[in-house]
Amino acid sequence: MFYVFTSELRLEFTLIIGRDRRKAMNRLHLDLSWEEDEVEAEPPLRWNRNREDHDDDRYLWFSTYVRPSDVVEATEHRPQYEYTVTGRKRIKPGSRKTTLGTKVTVNGKTVAIFKYGGGFYAIQNACPHQAASLHLGDIEDIDGTLCISCPRHKWPFSLEDGQCIIPVNRQAECYPIRVRQERDGSKILYVGFTAITTALFHDDSF
Repeated sequence: MFYVFTSELRLEFTLIIGRDRRKAMNRLHLDLSWEEDEVEAEPPLRWNRNREDHDDDRYLWFSTYVRPSDVVEATEHRPQYEYTVTGRKRIKPGSRKTTLGTKVTVNGKTVAIFKYGGGFYAIQNACPHQAASLHLGDIEDIDGTLCISCPRHKWPFSLEDGQCIIPVNRQAECYPIRVRQERDGSKILYVGFTAITTALFHDDSF
């Protein structure tokens, strides 16, 4: 028997292997339980493409152990850009750089969390191009699309769906993220996944 816990969700698996395969499969038990009264009213989810698909029952929520107040509000630290004579945009030399993203590891994945205008976004931390850390990049509003620019080559990736908005076939993975209240009253950011990463388990766990 093994358990997987989030704050409000408990998954309990019981697997018994016997000679009769059908009986063994019938004894596979999945128990889902949660306490809805502990979940406060929460802000809208941020995720890729179809926000109407954001149903709690579809995801397993993992705690980041990060408080919302610990994430930098990006609108208070806008990058200072200048344009070169060739029309290329760059950050002004000597301008103060603030790390906007918060890097966390949840469900075996390294994720960058950003806060912009009070809303939270979660995206894979490794740039799909050459794996630079996206949490070190700058947030830009490009033609109405909120993007994180890779700190290495400045490729912009949408924080809504992870798509690179320049003509390059690259896409980062985005995740649903929300604020949840713990039993002690504190608020913590949770990231949602559709499955548990198999890398978290070892053969000797079964």
